[in-house]
Amino acid sequence: MNKKNLLISLTVLIVVIAIFFFWQFTKSPKYSLMQVNKSFKQHDLVKFEKYVDVEGITDNIIDQALESDTKDDSPTDLWAKIGEGLVMLLKPQLSKIAKQEVAKLVETGNIEIDKTDNDSEDYNFSLSEYWNLTKGEKAEFKGIDYIKKEGKIALVGINIFQKEYETDLIIELKMRDKGNYWQIAQINNFNEFVGALDSLKANKIDKLNKPIIKAMEQSLSIEEIRKSTKTDDWGFSKNIVLSTKVKNISKKQIVKYTLSVTLTKLDGEELKKISIIDEHNITSGKIRSGQWSIDANMFIDKDNILFDTPHSKLNIQVNIKLIEFEDGQILELQEYN
Repeated sequence: MNKKNLLISLTVLIVVIAIFFFWQFTKSPKYSLMQVNKSFKQHDLVKFEKYVDVEGITDNIIDQALESDTKDDSPTDLWAKIGEGLVMLLKPQLSKIAKQEVAKLVETGNIEIDKTDNDSEDYNFSLSEYWNLTKGEKAEFKGIDYIKKEGKIALVGINIFQKEYETDLIIELKMRDKGNYWQIAQINNFNEFVGALDSLKANKIDKLNKPIIKAMEQSLSIEEIRKSTKTDDWGFSKNIVLSTKVKNISKKQIVKYTLSVTLTKLDGEELKKISIIDEHNITSGKIRSGQWSIDANMFIDKDNILFDTPHSKLNIQVNIKLIEFEDGQILELQEYN
């Protein structure tokens, strides 16, 4: 074979190898993810839905979100059971809203939809909260961390850099082999991802609140708090009563304060959180006494337990949330929502 024929043969071989590897690449999870990104940037919903099982993912996200919201409910609470049943009845509507939001996000870049168009204004649910966790100013896509293929299933770890907390988090996608392409089927660790963000946010807020808590403790002293109960003459109405004594230990007059009271059993089981808001003036060095009454709901087990548990069998934790002074200064904790 002369040099010319050899060169032609090598060129053809290189082209064939390149075509083969490109063809193989186009059938890989990574290539499909590239097509997802491309279709999103081009606002091509049809192509996006080819590579993303929108219905499967949104249904899975809703299931995980509902599981997270209900796992802490007491299984013996009547209203918790009723609420869980109502939520499951609403799931088809929630899924419809989520799919509409995804479609609008792909087509326009805006996830918000007009919920009045589908009679969904009473369903307080949106994917926008979760989208904002992984997009825009708060987060940055850093690349694919790993791809683990198991037959026709691939697990793909996407590295998301959380700018606010300077931390990398991984979203794990489950992808299915559809023959000539791969399709994203679900987000495996949705709850874990959101939980990690919750922890990062809580830690940041705790750090910001430390100097505020110190200033509050130097301004208002919780002298006493006691739990008691009362009922009406017929025994139908039951009330939980908190009696408080607080002292202004600052040098300024306090015109308002807010307390968060957490009542737990001695074994650590939380029974109730109660918010107290008092807008009476407290002169420097003076003590302010108050009584705060709330209804005990007979259909909620923890309310009944709290009503029946004597003060001596409870742990009561009091946190100051806000102090407002006569001169307009306000000490207020940042809340984690």
